[in-house]
Amino acid sequence: MKKENLTPYEMGNKIAFHISIHNYLDNIITQFNLNIEDYCLTIDKLEFLRGYSDYLNLNFDFIADGLSNVNRSQDIRTFTIINALKEHINKKKCEIESKLTHEQKLQYLASYNDIEKEDILFIIENNLSFLKGTNNQKEQLLTDIQYDKLKTYTLNMIFDTIPNKFQEPIKININIGALRYTYYKIHKDIFGTVKILDKFITFLHSNFSNFSECETSTTKTKWSQIPKKYPF
Repeated sequence: MKKENLTPYEMGNKIAFHISIHNYLDNIITQFNLNIEDYCLTIDKLEFLRGYSDYLNLNFDFIADGLSNVNRSQDIRTFTIINALKEHINKKKCEIESKLTHEQKLQYLASYNDIEKEDILFIIENNLSFLKGTNNQKEQLLTDIQYDKLKTYTLNMIFDTIPNKFQEPIKININIGALRYTYYKIHKDIFGTVKILDKFITFLHSNFSNFSECETSTTKTKWSQIPKKYPF
């Protein structure tokens, strides 16, 4: 497809629009892989990925309707198709990001505008908000100051900036499974589930004394495990 005079992000949006007229997941992924190779620069590839992924997230219902209309006679599960595509995109993103130099990574992170940072902050707040309350024993989990700092440190950790940890690890009156799973959900909502980013594990162990007797390898092994009672 001709690039036209569009940014890689805008082209990602445009290409994603066209998936609603394809028949099979294999066709969609093949076309996606061809389109991303139009870009030589790693930063441009990531921008294309971001545009493509954002369109999927914002227009899920529209795309699902289009796929259903095309594939109705074959009873294709459109939800499965779109989620498989998201997994493929996240895997590709991890693969490309692994090749970035430190300077390139900073350049890419700087390309996020304020609206996108607000979207990520919304995801963080949506998952951490229960920490402003009390547990089943009516014990306060975090003070307002601690909660605000934790939001900021979590955002900074995601964007590889500082400060991203408390001066001394804090203890929250909930089990480590609830803390771990909360950060798993943040990771899932922003980065997907294909590859665990080690900085999330490091963040938990650096900021919460709850993890003082737990190995980082154990946290990583149990990363996506849902506690029997969540959040308490």
